[in-house]
Amino acid sequence: MSERSGAASSRGSAATWLVAAPVLAILVWTVVWPNVSVIVGSFDGGLQHWRAFFANPSDRDALRNTIVVAVASVVAATAIGLPLAFLLTHGLMAAIVAFVFRRQLSVHSLLRSVGRPGSRK
Repeated sequence: MSERSGAASSRGSAATWLVAAPVLAILVWTVVWPNVSVIVGSFDGGLQHWRAFFANPSDRDALRNTIVVAVASVVAATAIGLPLAFLLTHGLMAAIVAFVFRRQLSVHSLLRSVGRPGSRK
């Protein structure tokens, strides 16, 4: 690898981290920290809160239902999303989308080739 491509690569990497760092900070602040706080707080009285939770049949049912809904939604999203992603990138859907939006795409191309109003080429 040449020095030039290495420098460009390090600039790209720095730019990536410049964008990723605030996103990761927000993710940690809004998702990770609250979850860790709740889990740590659940052990304040030892295991007494956990024993009380699992002793109650309504709580166990709510936990079971939550897990079933979460797993079912992931399975359904995967069953719908993977074939659609494949079709959009490789198959019939790409052809359908290209045909349906052909006119809009051609108008967009025409407008881009003409340029913005008031601008000179």
